Amino acid sequence: MGVLRTLKRRIRKLIEKKPKNLNETKSRGILLYLEGMNTRKIAKILQVHLSTVYRRINQFEKEGEKCLFYKERKGRNKKMDEKEIKVEELQETIWEAKAYIEEKFHVKLSYVTAWRIARKRLKIPYI
Repeated sequence: MGVLRTLKRRIRKLIEKKPKNLNETKSRGILLYLEGMNTRKIAKILQVHLSTVYRRINQFEKEGEKCLFYKERKGRNKKMDEKEIKVEELQETIWEAKAYIEEKFHVKLSYVTAWRIARKRLKIPYI
């Protein structure tokens, strides 16, 4: 019984502190489960499917507190470093900027991507 009490206390403290990668919904669901609430009620309170509640409980039983945090995910690798583009070298039109970037970095860009890069580097506000 003491282990359960300390576990609940730790989860409550995590929810209060709100660390960066905490999945608060999952934490609250696990806390409700540890307090003895029915899984159907948990699903209704958190507005998630019942199978989600069961999956989270099973994951918590396997992994422990580690599963209460979002996993670090890597996005797609960038084709180039936009900071290497010098503002002075960007041309007047987006098409010229696109051609310049493609030639310098040996990449294929869409018009929209070239426009986004040029806008960001030239600090043009979005209209």
